[in-house]
Amino acid sequence: MSGFLIDTSVLSIFAADRPAVPLPLKRWIVEKGTREALLTSSIVVLETKRGIAKLRRAGGLSRADRLETWLTSMLVDFEDRTLPVDTAIASLAGEIEDAAIARGRSPGLADVLIAATARVHDLTVLTSNARHFGVLGVAHFDPLTSPLPA
Repeated sequence: MSGFLIDTSVLSIFAADRPAVPLPLKRWIVEKGTREALLTSSIVVLETKRGIAKLRRAGGLSRADRLETWLTSMLVDFEDRTLPVDTAIASLAGEIEDAAIARGRSPGLADVLIAATARVHDLTVLTSNARHFGVLGVAHFDPLTSPLPA
């Protein structure tokens, strides 16, 4: 694999108001980001904005504002490393989703699109949601529970 695609479940640990990220993980993420080996998907932006909108609708306005500020900063950091969903990704996502459904699993369109993005770009998904990505046939890694690769 040529790099890592950060999923919403891992990106969100860096969000405002969250506990401090373990120093080894923080260093590893910074080092991978510096080497441009760490990317994200436009679908992660969708999931994060949806969460902020839900929080705002539920009355958590000040927390939603802090998360919106954090997300804006993240989008600047990942500006050139946020991958869009294109025709190749959409096509592969259709195949991946059908294969998962045939096995009796339906992890959701967002994770299917993230998995397809990772496969098209030869990336490993950084996720704390291995249950969804395992069924999608994509390389995935949980940086919160596994030793960090070099």
